Amino acid sequence: MHKGIIFDLDDTLLDRSKSFGKFLELFMEQYFNSLSPLKKSQHIEMIKKIDYFGYTKKEETFNQIRETFIWEVKPELDELMEFYFTNYVQCAVLMEHTVELLEFCKQNNYKLGLVTNGRNQIQYGKIDLLEIRDYFDVIIVSEEAGVKKPDQQIFQMALERLNLLPHEAIFVGDHPKNDMFGSSQVGMKAVWVDKNQKWDESLAVTPVKTIKKLNELIVFIKDEMYDGG
Repeated sequence: MHKGIIFDLDDTLLDRSKSFGKFLELFMEQYFNSLSPLKKSQHIEMIKKIDYFGYTKKEETFNQIRETFIWEVKPELDELMEFYFTNYVQCAVLMEHTVELLEFCKQNNYKLGLVTNGRNQIQYGKIDLLEIRDYFDVIIVSEEAGVKKPDQQIFQMALERLNLLPHEAIFVGDHPKNDMFGSSQVGMKAVWVDKNQKWDESLAVTPVKTIKKLNELIVFIKDEMYDGG
């Protein structure tokens, strides 16, 4: 019987695709408002490719954007980064069933953790805007931790702060290497949220469960509770 559940944030509890989509609408309005709807749509699709679900470093993303498009007045990288930091957090959108899942976990006395790669300003900003901070007993952002997934150390930090042994916790995330492989290396069971990342067959890990939507995790937990009882 597991005692705790540790979650990834982006594309697990937060709908990163919808969030970034909202941001890109603001970005187009700010910098390419004179373009036709078709051209705007083409620009958005190109930026999504450059961004690669958030795994391209932000400086590199916006540098590529600067060099890829034709601008009326070409902005400096610092300006684009500032626009991102100022506006992206406000575009955060929860994944469907997030609150339902977190409420269920708390009602059933699970210790809850959140481990996310990223910058403090952005990740904590999204967490607070979405009003989910209070659900978690522990939140670790890679910038403040000084280490990021899939490094075992960041998972061990979360387990220690939750006072859990690895076999007592489940990790839930969308990235095969960062989340599934990383958490399994410390002895945790892993549940894969099959969202945007393709499974990497070279990884020596098998999730205990693969889900498309978060309410499927509620069913999994209930089954485990029943079996455990």
